[in-house]
Amino acid sequence: MRVHITYAEDLERIPDLIGGFLNDCTTSLMQQSAEAHEAQPLVTTDGYEVQALERIDNIRKELARIDQRLEDAANMLGGLHNAKYGNVTQPATEEIIEDAEDAEAKPETG
Repeated sequence: MRVHITYAEDLERIPDLIGGFLNDCTTSLMQQSAEAHEAQPLVTTDGYEVQALERIDNIRKELARIDQRLEDAANMLGGLHNAKYGNVTQPATEEIIEDAEDAEAKPETG
């Protein structure tokens, strides 16, 4: 489960926090690359399809967590920019996500 937390931090520390997020992402991406490399032979070996599916599913879940962490870093960086220089436009990916959520919420007519 993902929860949002709020706490106060010195503005000067925000780049270090973002850097920590990016380091975490880098480490996790390298680990997932190794996992994918190890799953590859399972795909072509008879009798190991279930193990390959489990590994692939775990990789996908971790990649989703990494994506969330990168989104957090981008939001923090946008907030840092706003605090220093004023308003900054939101990344285009948020508009795409919102459009997709709206499309899912609206029933199709026809």
